[in-house]
Amino acid sequence: MTAEAMTVPSRQDVRSLLGKFAETAAGSRQLSHPPVIRQFWEDAGAAGLLAPAEAAGPEWRRFSLVVAEELGRHWLLDLPLWLQSDVLPTVLRLHGTPRQQALLPEFARGSAVVSAALSETANASSLTGLSSTARPVGDGYVINADKRNISNAVIADHIAVSAGIGEDGPTTGLFLVPRNTPGIEVTQTSMGLGLELLGTGTVTFTDVHVPAEALLGGVADAGGQLQSAMALEWFFLALMSNAAAWSVVAETYTRVNAPRGAGPLLGHSSVRQRVAELVSRLHTVTALMRTLGAGYVETGTAPADLAAVSKNEAAQVLLAALDLESGLRGAADLTASPATSRTDVDGRRRAAAAQALAGGATHALHGVTLAGLAARVGQEPII
Repeated sequence: MTAEAMTVPSRQDVRSLLGKFAETAAGSRQLSHPPVIRQFWEDAGAAGLLAPAEAAGPEWRRFSLVVAEELGRHWLLDLPLWLQSDVLPTVLRLHGTPRQQALLPEFARGSAVVSAALSETANASSLTGLSSTARPVGDGYVINADKRNISNAVIADHIAVSAGIGEDGPTTGLFLVPRNTPGIEVTQTSMGLGLELLGTGTVTFTDVHVPAEALLGGVADAGGQLQSAMALEWFFLALMSNAAAWSVVAETYTRVNAPRGAGPLLGHSSVRQRVAELVSRLHTVTALMRTLGAGYVETGTAPADLAAVSKNEAAQVLLAALDLESGLRGAADLTASPATSRTDVDGRRRAAAAQALAGGATHALHGVTLAGLAARVGQEPII
């Protein structure tokens, strides 16, 4: 059965499956092992979470956005399914040869995983000034490349690698190369705790001979071919971060509204103001997400400038949410345990945070209350 003939899974179906993913990730002691990561992708493919790679219609594009949003809500921030469902498939549809496009059904099923090897040590995802080279030979190219921090590297079956072609003023080509091609070596690396599912690695090409047909579309134009894809990547990251921030705010609201001997933290005007300001910022970013989402569903593209802004703003508001949650958690824990020693450095820091968050003026917030704002926190879907 093709993706076009499939019924688009519901949000509840997506939420249920990703909830199981999150439970597995939380309980796994071998989360960074390639077979464990690969199983996540195969399960995602079997459940239809990667189906837009083959379908590409508006309802499936909307479904991809739902998946990204739910990934953020479940804190699966290191499972970038959209790379294989939307971003790289978009590049293949627009620019790939028929043989390269024939890989799309495999990507949709999760039976083959693709990785984009763009970043270098001194060149983060740029497509100019590359140290990687693709030297033309009679029947193709010889690629030498050293790519760093490449997502999905340890489980990839195919690698899309950027490299400069020619000696004088090189142009940049994007090559789609099978992982098992002689001369390719992948060394697993770590992006840190909580990012194990990225499957990050260093990808080294040493005199790798590829046929001419490996060049995407037969044209050395990686910048033009990847421009729209990079904007999509920024947008999907922003959507996921935005959803994660809402989940933090929902948890924070529950914490500050919890009953305590001295009354809920939300009873302090400064706490109400801090949370209200954060929720207001989130609503602004969410409005941008909805606008970009509507455009993507309709056209399959996202404006690069707005996508870049959304990525930055969503990241900033997520960090702000985490900072506020951390401070309020410290304040709540401190007041619940009054025996904290004044000589304990951590305890003193938390005491200072509690004073800063809960102290201050007792005046009303000029009619601003959290009851209306927070009643819907994290409940309404972004997309």
